[in-house]
Amino acid sequence: MKKVTTLDEQERKLTAENLLICDAENPVAIAGVMGCENSLVTDETTSVFIESAYFDPPSIRRTSKALGLATESSYRFERGVDIEGVVTGLHRAGELMRELGGGQIVPGFIDAYPQPRESVRVACRPSRANTALGTKIDPARMKNILDDLELSTEIAGEDELTVSVPSFRVDIEREIDVIEEIGRHFGFDNIAATYPPATSGAADDAPLARVTAIVRETLCAAGFHEFIGVSMTSPDVLDRFHSAQANYVRIVNPISRELSTLRDRLLPSLCVALARNVSRQIEDVALFEVRRVYQPADAGAPPNEPTHLAALLHGRAAPSSWAQKDRPADFYDIKGAVESVFEALRLDGVSFSSHGRRSHHDAGMRRADRFWVAALSATLES
Repeated sequence: MKKVTTLDEQERKLTAENLLICDAENPVAIAGVMGCENSLVTDETTSVFIESAYFDPPSIRRTSKALGLATESSYRFERGVDIEGVVTGLHRAGELMRELGGGQIVPGFIDAYPQPRESVRVACRPSRANTALGTKIDPARMKNILDDLELSTEIAGEDELTVSVPSFRVDIEREIDVIEEIGRHFGFDNIAATYPPATSGAADDAPLARVTAIVRETLCAAGFHEFIGVSMTSPDVLDRFHSAQANYVRIVNPISRELSTLRDRLLPSLCVALARNVSRQIEDVALFEVRRVYQPADAGAPPNEPTHLAALLHGRAAPSSWAQKDRPADFYDIKGAVESVFEALRLDGVSFSSHGRRSHHDAGMRRADRFWVAALSATLES
């Protein structure tokens, strides 16, 4: 591990993955992020060597994040710069130093460009553009719009435009990017508000979709509220629901540890939601969730994604009224809700237990202060 001192007088620890710009002996800059202290320009500086370069955006982003060092330079390079504008930028910098600083430019420069950028051409269908934008723009008008944006365009067929993307437009890679440029230049305010046609896809008629619809309707009728949780969670939360160390589906580049793992069951998310409600003095909670979970599969195979149902009941089964007093929720309240679900799904032969697991359905309960917390977890696809 190498250490360098940057222009902000901070010592930085580098790894083999960090790209450096060096002279014959020592580093003079962390490429695309910040120069080193030995490259500082002072009042005594008489000669300046100008380097103009293009750096791979992901590499600069990884270095900037690893060092915790965000600069104007890293901001630009992370988002991509014009690889064909390197020499132009070099000459412009030299000219400004001559004009504003009274310097003298030494003739000549060295250009190392071993793999020139290949020209990028994107095919765009006017019919697809009009469908996506909800417009009726003529293909000739689209061509004029793109030409005005320096996107040289040819009408290649009855329903095809071929767009040549210049090097400074690093944001245009696909057909939809071209369509966005057409819509932006045409003017989003000029596009009338329309509604997409309502279609009934095959997924709406799938058996699982019908099952989940029945489950939602039944539990809502029983007084539960549907909860929509985030699939990403902390492994620490999931560990509390496993008796031994479990294997989870991990996210390669997580935002944080709290969102680094895909949940393999729904109940932990419901319990977190319950804790937040109780901490805010909302103690009568009835929640359920019907969502996919993610479970590890064999090496090299994508994770299994079964659809699970989880429900949670906490606090009072019903508020007090003239006809009855407060009654804490217990096992039989959620048992009744579960029986309603099974009856709606026409499932027979289901047994209940205060602990353990029965086939693909399990019900459990535990004492929490003076409340009963009852929970159900089931795999709908079984």
